[in-house]
Amino acid sequence: MNKPISEGKWTIREIVGHLYYWDKYNLEIMVPKMANGVNLPPFPDHDQHNKEAISYLRDNTVESIIDAFIETRKELIKRISEIEEDARFTIGEGKRQFSCESYKYICKTRHSSFATNTCKIK
Repeated sequence: MNKPISEGKWTIREIVGHLYYWDKYNLEIMVPKMANGVNLPPFPDHDQHNKEAISYLRDNTVESIIDAFIETRKELIKRISEIEEDARFTIGEGKRQFSCESYKYICKTRHSSFATNTCKIK
């Protein structure tokens, strides 16, 4: 869990930490503001946010990171499901309107792309 999955790639610990830290961001920053007609803040710089995640989790065990990820993901799913189904919002300077469903899709595909392109998980 603490060895890169291949040369130049992250460890499983870092991958789970990455997922946890983005879920934490969404839960703390984005979800509380999701409401119809709201403009959510732009996403932080991805590279910087990922570096912060690694630093934030540096002293945590693999087990504690996995536990935190599971609990945060459960809470994120719960909180998103509590938002009005017809709520539409924008993100940052964008004009595209998102629903909770489309927002979840973006998060899911972003992490699928992350896993495929960054981690080379098959």
